[in-house]
Amino acid sequence: MRRHLRFLLRSSFAAAVLALFLAALSSPSPASASPPSNDNFADAQAISSFPFSDSGDLSATTLEPGEPQICNGQIGTAWYSFTASSNAPITIDESGSDGQVAFNFWQSSGGGFGGLNFVGCGSALEQRTFTPQAGATYYIQTGSVNNSGFHLQLQVKQLQGPANDNFVNAASVGGLPFTDHGVHIGNASVEPGENTFPNGAFTLLNSTVWYTITPQTSETLTASIFLFCCTSPIIAIYSGNSLGSLTQVAGASFQPVSFRANAGTTYYVQAGIPFVGCCDVTMDFSLNLAPPPTAQFFFNPFDPSVFDTVQFFDQSFDPAGLGIASQAWDLGDGSNATGCCPSRHYASDGDYTVKETVTATDGRSATAAQVVHVRTHDVSMTKLVAPTTGKVGRTVQLDAKLGNTRYPETVEVDLMKSVPGGYTQVGSLTQNVPVMRANQTIDFKINYTFTDDDAALGKVTFKAVARLLSGRDALPADNEVTSTPPTKVTQ
Repeated sequence: MRRHLRFLLRSSFAAAVLALFLAALSSPSPASASPPSNDNFADAQAISSFPFSDSGDLSATTLEPGEPQICNGQIGTAWYSFTASSNAPITIDESGSDGQVAFNFWQSSGGGFGGLNFVGCGSALEQRTFTPQAGATYYIQTGSVNNSGFHLQLQVKQLQGPANDNFVNAASVGGLPFTDHGVHIGNASVEPGENTFPNGAFTLLNSTVWYTITPQTSETLTASIFLFCCTSPIIAIYSGNSLGSLTQVAGASFQPVSFRANAGTTYYVQAGIPFVGCCDVTMDFSLNLAPPPTAQFFFNPFDPSVFDTVQFFDQSFDPAGLGIASQAWDLGDGSNATGCCPSRHYASDGDYTVKETVTATDGRSATAAQVVHVRTHDVSMTKLVAPTTGKVGRTVQLDAKLGNTRYPETVEVDLMKSVPGGYTQVGSLTQNVPVMRANQTIDFKINYTFTDDDAALGKVTFKAVARLLSGRDALPADNEVTSTPPTKVTQ
């Protein structure tokens, strides 16, 4: 009975295995995927127009010998190519692909892989914007970076340029001030025959827009750009009526740019940027009347007296950048001067309003004024009365006499005594000093007590030094006096 059961089990198992084997033989075998037609660089699919899209399975793509890999090392790739008809930016978007799909973007100079120059890269997680160069050929190399995720969804679009991208569509400036906000100049191109290296530019322009103005009166205008991207804009100003007949009248590598616009003449403003790769540049463009020059000056000394020569120094500048052509001065006492740095000796005390008028090279002008306060402060020490003899421990009063004939002053008188090597201060007194006649003086009386050091030396000479606290003394040489003869000191 047991032997019969084992036989049945073995027979059932064998039958099941045989059935599976026969089923496998009868089932059709899966077809192996074939590489896409653009698997190789030489067979890159041409993108003839924008927008362009493609999708497919990348699982059978291969790598060719010598195929370059930069920031995305794919296990197999497909290739696309196009030749840029303009400098208008393009976007490469693989966001609909599997997460492991990525691309490298190349510019070709010919000669296969050896002629490829890396431009940038991206993945299915991002959309990238690139600015091609008109006439150049580019390649998109796309594939999966590992053995999962082979579905490709590729979209390549060309961004639309601003309405005033071309010269014939230059935006008309009807009134001032004029501002064009949020211009996507990074989407703009350059036209055939357009000047891409205007005089004063530091690099070739890659994207430009145009503005035009015909002023009704002659005036100086300033064009400026504020950019929302890290590149340096260039502005050039032209006269003429067609792209091929323009004459540059102003322009610089550093904006803003100012120019003298004549009434009835049509001017064109070319605003541009150099090649910026993947940066979508947005700008604000402004055209306005040039501001007047800024007139300013300083003088030295700032508190002059009738004994001083006042030197004036021009500090004016032109914010429009055209420069200062001349300076004219009214020195406040009936005299005039020209140039940057005149000087004047004022004969009497008083308040003199000095005016400087500066004129820019185009005739704009501005005036600055300051009041020069001429005040001649002068006090003089006339005498220092000291005893002829002294004794250690004895206190005496020294009398310094000071004259003042000009202004009420606050004066500090320091009393000094002689020591080996010079003088040292031993007392001080501050007083308000009125104006007096020429032969009058005011007394500064300061007490002093003789010391053992004085006795050791045997004599001491006193000196009084006056210092104005209310102004600058015009003649400080007469501000000190010494006692004569020296005071003999004993124990």
